[in-house]
Amino acid sequence: MELVNHGVPESFIKEVLERCSEFFDLTEKEKIEYEPKCLTDKIRWSKGSKPGDQREFLKLISHPEFHRPAKPAAFSIKHSDPTCASINVTNKNNPILPQFTSDILQEYCNRRREVALEILRGISRSLGLEDCYIENAMRLKSGFDAVNSYPPCLLSNNPIGLPSHSDPSLLILLIQSVDGGLQLQRDGKWVSANIAPNSVVAHIGDHLEILTNGKYKSAVHRVIGNNSVRRIGLPIAFGLSLDALASSAPELTYEGTYWEATQCNMTEGRTKLNTGPP
Repeated sequence: MELVNHGVPESFIKEVLERCSEFFDLTEKEKIEYEPKCLTDKIRWSKGSKPGDQREFLKLISHPEFHRPAKPAAFSIKHSDPTCASINVTNKNNPILPQFTSDILQEYCNRRREVALEILRGISRSLGLEDCYIENAMRLKSGFDAVNSYPPCLLSNNPIGLPSHSDPSLLILLIQSVDGGLQLQRDGKWVSANIAPNSVVAHIGDHLEILTNGKYKSAVHRVIGNNSVRRIGLPIAFGLSLDALASSAPELTYEGTYWEATQCNMTEGRTKLNTGPP
């Protein structure tokens, strides 16, 4: 799904991507401070460890409480467009941050969360459920949102920047610095996603496929790199509360065995998902 006319100026999106990129310009000594000690760390920097995973990434927990690294300072500089500066952040504990600044990444995450909630309400209605069914069942007021930021992808030999996968979350909203790179699997084939400037790509995560009992399918995708285009991607994953359990809505289930998953634990494979009678 591609979203346009979403109310966030192109200049703001460009600035968000530029400031995320500045984190990856830090020295490895500065970044290694955020090397994960455990999966529940609020700020995690790492490099791909699985075969074919050539990315370096920064993961931030953005909800219920927003977290970001102390560096670069540009993360917390007020955006120049006054229409995007709707929040004020006072950080008395960090001397490098001036008072009265608006955290640009936090502002972006807040705006994207509003969009995600509207999409999920629409999905609830499409299934014949109450508008806030997903929101309430997954306890999204205390939901677990994560920001994954990837540096420019410039590859030499292996064209695969991020191997085939689906995301353990409800919904993902993605912006990227250039068109190209993202591919979706359709009917067993890979299809390139042509993304219009200033648009947002929304795709379904595993937990929403579970909750809808397969009515909505999790998007299997991958990222392709090349030697001519520098790409930075910023996907935000909107997830259920850490104490919630993703299971198929009773109104949508039939006889059979269904998936269950928490935010931190996912059953492998899709063989247990029952999509109803043929």
